[in-house]
Amino acid sequence: MVGRLQAADAFLLTSLSEGISNAVLEAMACGLPVVTTDVDGLPEAVGDGVEGFLVPPRDPAATADALARLAASPELRQRMGQAGRHRVLADFRLDDQADAFAGLFRKVAAT
Repeated sequence: MVGRLQAADAFLLTSLSEGISNAVLEAMACGLPVVTTDVDGLPEAVGDGVEGFLVPPRDPAATADALARLAASPELRQRMGQAGRHRVLADFRLDDQADAFAGLFRKVAAT
């Protein structure tokens, strides 16, 4: 899977409902810009115009436009891909997430 992601130019996920998608985070960790729908938890991971593009759900024209912008600009793909990798390393590391959950469980157990 990692090899396929690293061979890609961009990652597309057009969900109608989604939490923070592990697939999106994995793509970002591989340095890919992401085009995804602006639903539920996805905007928490992908900043529109920063790590990729958020498009309205069920809007193939907006999705195609975002992909065309990435296809036309290697510099944009690289900048967004680097921003996505940095974001995952800064905000979504597994150790940090596990520590946060453990702290939450301790807090709840103490009350």
